[in-house]
Amino acid sequence: MKTIKLLSLLGIIILKANAYTTINLNASNYSCNKVKINSNTTESVIQNNCKNYKVKYSQDIVGGNQGVNSYNNQPVDPVDEATSDDDVTNLARVRFTTDQGVKMECFYKNSKLYKCKVAKQNTTTASSAK
Repeated sequence: MKTIKLLSLLGIIILKANAYTTINLNASNYSCNKVKINSNTTESVIQNNCKNYKVKYSQDIVGGNQGVNSYNNQPVDPVDEATSDDDVTNLARVRFTTDQGVKMECFYKNSKLYKCKVAKQNTTTASSAK
């Protein structure tokens, strides 16, 4: 029984360590290399000024015959057709550390900042929990 409680406690601590909270950038005071991060901050500003910069790119095709056939849940055969820029959404997830030492994650949609999250500060320690 003690083992189950200990494993549960460790699981909660790990989950809390990886949790992020969405923030309002215009009401916050986060910066990188003394450059304030706000809703107009570009990805290149973060890349050039922030510590531990990492990015992951992806692309979603919005239009066309992509998807799954609802009759038998099989993928629909793709149709070779030219897609316009309106049919493609370029996504980027950027992770970095601010001047304040806070881990931050920002999301860009078609090169425009969509939202940012900060890592929750871990206030619980294994020694204080019983």
